[in-house]
Amino acid sequence: MPAAQPLQTTPLSIYDPEPPVLNTYTGEETMRFHEFAQPSKPKTPDQARVAALKQTKDRANDALQKERDRQKVQKAQKAITQVKLASV
Repeated sequence: MPAAQPLQTTPLSIYDPEPPVLNTYTGEETMRFHEFAQPSKPKTPDQARVAALKQTKDRANDALQKERDRQKVQKAQKAITQVKLASV
């Protein structure tokens, strides 16, 4: 049986106090939150209102699409039922 190969990780830096975080599923290194999070300035009231309106619009669009899909499925199921009843 061949020997297991060690996990390949990036070398630790003397400036990096935390060891690399390994994904237990894939064995690959994962990013820590501070490695990709960018500090952001607080939004002005106008910017916050625009962001809230955009989020509301996005949620409404998602709900509309889900409802349209639900109605399509319901219509298709009704058509299948009618075909089954007609063939009996």
